[in-house]
Amino acid sequence: RLLKSGVVDVCFINLPIEEDSDLEITECITIHDCLIGGTKFKELSKTGIELSKINDYPLLLLEDLSNSRRYLDSYAQKNGVVLHPIIELASSDLLVEFVKINLGLSFVIKDFEGRHIDNKTLFEIPLNPPIPQRSIGLVKLKNVPLSHAAMGFVSLFSESGKK
Repeated sequence: RLLKSGVVDVCFINLPIEEDSDLEITECITIHDCLIGGTKFKELSKTGIELSKINDYPLLLLEDLSNSRRYLDSYAQKNGVVLHPIIELASSDLLVEFVKINLGLSFVIKDFEGRHIDNKTLFEIPLNPPIPQRSIGLVKLKNVPLSHAAMGFVSLFSESGKK
C-alpha cells in the first residue's frame, strides 16, 4: 500500500505474494519457517509431530492478515489441514514470549527468530511434512523511476550485486 501510494520507493516483503503486474520483485534471501515450543513441549523436539496432529496442541499464530500466516495456512491446506489457533497475535516477538511461557506451539521464521531457540526454554519441533522454504523479496513499482539513492540501494540486490 505504501509503495503504490508513493510513500516509499522500495520495500521488503515475505514471498510469495499474489501476482501484481505493477510490481517488480527481486528475491533477496531464502527463509525457513519452523515450529517451536517451550519446555512443556520439549519431548516433541525429539519426536517431532505430523502436521495432521497440529491441532491436537494449543496453537499460537500470527493474525491471518499477515503474509507469513497466509503462507502457513496455504501449506497446511495443501496437506489437508486447517489451522485452528487458540490465540492470534500481530507480533512474532509476542508469539515467542507466549511460547516460552508454555501457552502453546507457534511458527516463526527461523532465520529471524532462531536466536531464541536455545534448547533450554525454546525448542524447534520437527514437522512432517516439513514447511517448504520461501524468500524475502525487494519490491518496487515497474514503471516508476527511482531516485539515484534508491537505484544504488536496489543495485545491491541485483544479480551483479550478488556476485
